[in-house]
Amino acid sequence: MLRAEFMIRSLLFSLLAASFISHALRAQSPEGGTRYIDDERYMQTLERAALKLAEDSKAVRGKELLSQMSRKSCDIPPAPPSQAKLAPEEIYAGCSGGVVTITSAWKSEKGPGWEAGEPATAWVLTPDGVLVTNHHVFAEAQKDEVFGIATRDGAFYPVQEILAADSVNDIAIFRVSARGLQPLALAIDEPVGSNVCVISHPDRQFYTFTQGQISRYTVQRDGEKAPQVNYLCTTAEFARGSSGGPVLNQRGAVVGMVCSTRTIYYGEKNRDPDDDVQMVIKYCIPGESIRKLLRKTPALPPRDTEAPAPPPENPAPPQPQPAPPAVPRAEPVPEP
Repeated sequence: MLRAEFMIRSLLFSLLAASFISHALRAQSPEGGTRYIDDERYMQTLERAALKLAEDSKAVRGKELLSQMSRKSCDIPPAPPSQAKLAPEEIYAGCSGGVVTITSAWKSEKGPGWEAGEPATAWVLTPDGVLVTNHHVFAEAQKDEVFGIATRDGAFYPVQEILAADSVNDIAIFRVSARGLQPLALAIDEPVGSNVCVISHPDRQFYTFTQGQISRYTVQRDGEKAPQVNYLCTTAEFARGSSGGPVLNQRGAVVGMVCSTRTIYYGEKNRDPDDDVQMVIKYCIPGESIRKLLRKTPALPPRDTEAPAPPPENPAPPQPQPAPPAVPRAEPVPEP
């Protein structure tokens, strides 16, 4: 009874928020062609939705969500990737609907009332409301903090539950009460040099599309005794607010997730006269690390159950076959 009441309240709340958010996201030219996103208006309506959620006494709070972060896996089969290669504009048009904005609100320290946080990025894993983002999006949640996501078409949904989390690999899988969301497929690793793209919200620049290549796979550690973390590095651009954004291959499937950046300076920052920025390394969580949080589903039985045909009476001698060409693999390589 309580769950049904909560779902009804969430639906009504989503419909109310959608009426504001959808207008900001669907602003178009008079001819109805190019879509222009009004970032300022979208951010204002997103903040209003988050603050209204914070006032809901039945919204799930940060204290409860943090208690669920110890869950290590969930039985969620990802959508299979497509075989057809897509043009960049087809990837954006077909996959941006599976990318969402995640935000939060908490009790203000400056006075009575609530304060809205900075938005980040998440992506849809299943149509019934399972999504993925970075662990650090939830990691420092205040006890009364609430979280919600906004889809591209304007629907707003409160975060209800953390299904699985991995602090080392910076992954969180969570659920909202939704149906009919657009899922993104989860693919295996692509070789270094493969073309990829990122859809995310860098510094409130909502639904930004960037392209690049996989530049390498690497193992990094935060300290001498810290566990190793596998990373996919890409030349596709992203920045703060992009955390949790999907890295997509040419088939529109997720091969990684935005995580962090590292800036390389010529000298030591703020100390040497030649401290110019030389390069920014873009670190992403590989798709295989995300897949490890999803329990393996049972293998399907073989389709052909008929008995094998008997061998011929006078079989021809086997002919030598040429060795297959080596297939390039994208294996993580330890630091020298």
